[in-house]
Amino acid sequence: MKKTILTIAMLLPAGGAYAGSSGAQFLNIDVSARAVGMGSAYTAASDGAGSIGYNPAGLLGGGGVEAALSHTRWLMESSHDFAAAAFPLKGLRAGVGYSRFAAGEMTARDASGAAVGSFSNTDQAVSFNLAGRVKGLGLGAGVKYITSSLGGENASTFAADVGVTAGLGLVTVGLAARNIGPGLKYLEQSDPLPLAVSAGALAHIIPGFGVSADITRLAHDDRTVVSVGSEYALLPALSLRAGYLAGRTTAEDDNRGFSAGAGVNLAGASLDYALTPYGELGSAQRITLRKRF
Repeated sequence: MKKTILTIAMLLPAGGAYAGSSGAQFLNIDVSARAVGMGSAYTAASDGAGSIGYNPAGLLGGGGVEAALSHTRWLMESSHDFAAAAFPLKGLRAGVGYSRFAAGEMTARDASGAAVGSFSNTDQAVSFNLAGRVKGLGLGAGVKYITSSLGGENASTFAADVGVTAGLGLVTVGLAARNIGPGLKYLEQSDPLPLAVSAGALAHIIPGFGVSADITRLAHDDRTVVSVGSEYALLPALSLRAGYLAGRTTAEDDNRGFSAGAGVNLAGASLDYALTPYGELGSAQRITLRKRF
């Protein structure tokens, strides 16, 4: 069994959500339907509790106490869930988050390729984040504890996120570095975390209409992601979104990067939905509920 698990771990980086040289790839799964609808160009656009997954400085975009719940029906019968809360704390903004990725049941094979049973893959992360303003800049940082279970073998590690935002008139710019820390080790194999460094901008072209753009370098995967997105407030309570992302997933040949979504805002609560097609692999659908108190 040990040999079988080792073979699986060599073929499937921890997380299993994306193919790449790094492990814990579930950390790259979007946690906000609003972000996905905007092509994941969210480094400068993130705000409130959902910013935990993109740029911790975005916590400053919220007010009071906010809660967020998100569910993603991912590819190949897998799923991703996210819960977060943001609140004021001694002149700062604090945020706590929890994410969980569960893969569908997979076939276990030994070194010869013969099927020897099945196994499951579950990844989790819990984080604590703080953000504040210094000389007009929004600064944020967070620490998270990551655990992963693959075929009965477990691994864990810590990581940090840092970010900054700045307002320049009608334009907001942001920088963020995520998943800074040691890797996950299964048996004899150690995989680095999916270190991501992002720069982005959000421009409000006209009232009710914004355009965002990001460029992200996935350092250990030797990949650069470019994304653009837009959001239009068709009505005070209804927003429409569209985006394009290229460079992240192995499904890129089937999905040319387009995504779309919509959001409804009523009584201090918002419900967001986003859809991303992946050709023959199916579609990823996300729904996020946010409430400010």
